[in-house]
Amino acid sequence: PGLVATNYHVVESATRIEVILQEGDYADATVVGTPPAFDLALLRVPFSSDRLPPAALGTGNGLRMGQKVLTVSNPLGLWHSLTVGVISGLNRELPGLELGPSLIQFDAPLNPGQSGGPLVDSEGLVVGVTTAKMRGAEAIGLAIPVDVLAHILPDLKEMGHAFRPRI
Repeated sequence: PGLVATNYHVVESATRIEVILQEGDYADATVVGTPPAFDLALLRVPFSSDRLPPAALGTGNGLRMGQKVLTVSNPLGLWHSLTVGVISGLNRELPGLELGPSLIQFDAPLNPGQSGGPLVDSEGLVVGVTTAKMRGAEAIGLAIPVDVLAHILPDLKEMGHAFRPRI
């Protein structure tokens, strides 16, 4: 409760981060942790779990091409918008991120303002964090699998960054 995941590139240069609920209530958020190389950010907002219920997390394991997915976001300032598509590729790579070939490719249309929103399967489970669209393409979106977020979430809460062992 009180934690929200989004993309790092959404908040990286922000001087103030505000979270707005569907009812119109809003509050300032603080950054709990960021792994910029994974383009993720974890925010804390002062809403209780009955005001901001936790999303049910799925997994990227077992996703199939052709599977229906939905994105929830705020494209071009149009609050609480939904787009629908299908998974059109798996294990994609995005230059500049250290995620390797793990991204989910989908064909729901993406516009500015949709980064950081959830990619949800037809059962309502979050399977990814929408992160980018391919430049020059009509409908090629990429999402970070929720498994990546789930793996580093304890580190973000405890240390503010992802644990990365080095020799």
